[in-house]
Amino acid sequence: MEQKIDKLISKIESKKRKEAQAVAKEDKESEEEFQKLLKHEKAKHNEKIELLNKITNWANEFSSSQRFKKIMKIMDCYNDLIIFYYSKYGHIDDILIEYVGRWARIVIHKNGKLEYKSGYKWMGFRVCFYLNKKNLEKIKYKFLKELWEHIDSGKIYDTIEDEIKENA
Repeated sequence: MEQKIDKLISKIESKKRKEAQAVAKEDKESEEEFQKLLKHEKAKHNEKIELLNKITNWANEFSSSQRFKKIMKIMDCYNDLIIFYYSKYGHIDDILIEYVGRWARIVIHKNGKLEYKSGYKWMGFRVCFYLNKKNLEKIKYKFLKELWEHIDSGKIYDTIEDEIKENA
């Protein structure tokens, strides 16, 4: 009888060791993938600066326009900001999996500052920071590139129009 218990204990310990090894292997692979992402982002640093400059130039020009001032006036109950870009997560974190429900927004404040906001499903904003050179290492190159393409193509004005319709 005792031998059966010892055998069972041994079997369970072996199973737990294998599970722990699998988790450790997965963690190691995930860390390697994360380091690869950081290396890629570091290599794209100059391009990220270029994109950020284009984006902030657009934001400065747009936020000083009469159109922007009129939009701010009619949306006065909307916290003095406009959401103008919707996407998946764009910041760098150690969670590499593209979970369904992870989202990001770029908003332009009344003063022209751009802010990155992200969250998960209905939980609201979980990560927020201003989009500037100081925070450049927090944002993915791919996200900045797609944001600039959204601006450069003019699609941004469709998004702004939708925001006005929905919130004014």
